[in-house]
Amino acid sequence: PTNLADLDMERYAAARGMQEFTGDTVAAGRWTWKWHQRALSVQRKMSKHIDCWVKKYTGGNEATLFGDTQVVRWWSTLQKTIPALRVATKLSKDFVVQGTTTTTQAPTTTPTTAAPPPAPAPAPTPTQPP
Repeated sequence: PTNLADLDMERYAAARGMQEFTGDTVAAGRWTWKWHQRALSVQRKMSKHIDCWVKKYTGGNEATLFGDTQVVRWWSTLQKTIPALRVATKLSKDFVVQGTTTTTQAPTTTPTTAAPPPAPAPAPTPTQPP
């Protein structure tokens, strides 16, 4: 399977030998890899947005995510169902932050940008006949 870390736009150009055509170091007047520059910009903005959300809802203590059983379960499910994420977790240690959970489960890895899943929708209430 593919290594998900290689699809990270921060690594993508270098992994393909294209780093001289993208980023802040491209000389004026040279051909540039525009789609990569745009994708990298979007990825950075999303990362900043997620970091802001995590800081807001964890009080700036991202370690609280390691003890949240819903987040741990969600992350475990992602690793089981996405082969490329499993490969990235094993081969690209800098792609995820290693954290030990406080649950009775085996230690797992949790990304710094993990967000708790949305709350489940309330169960529908049966309608009463008139």
